[in-house]
Amino acid sequence: DDGGSRGVVPKVVIPWFRAALDDFCTLLCQLLLIPGTMLCFRKSKTYPKSNLPENFFIQVFVSNQLMLLDLLWLLCSWGRYRLPTLVFLLVLIYDYKQLFGFSWGRTTWKVALVYLWALIIMILLISVGIAVGYYFRSTLGITAS
Repeated sequence: DDGGSRGVVPKVVIPWFRAALDDFCTLLCQLLLIPGTMLCFRKSKTYPKSNLPENFFIQVFVSNQLMLLDLLWLLCSWGRYRLPTLVFLLVLIYDYKQLFGFSWGRTTWKVALVYLWALIIMILLISVGIAVGYYFRSTLGITAS
């Protein structure tokens, strides 16, 4: 037996996953921004009391805009450079200012709070993952060396 599909699938999937890892990380970071956006911009003049699904689609809009800018940047730099993080942040501030109607300073402050919320959520998720792993360590066969 040559392993059948068990040998072929990892040869195809693992390189694809490694190549797309940056995109998965970007997607995860975008998902972490959704609750913070909902909490920080809920008292906006132009879009009050937005809910979680609406903020999800706002983040999808911003993500698509950032991916388009990243693609244009890659084409202009002949694929040598990625879009600088500062440009991502400026686009995010501009989009949130246009969507929620706050001043530049207040929008910048709220974007900083959104990132703080994302950091808190990420720390909580990692802590829960460690706690679950610690709880199930004997079931998973993990032992201290």
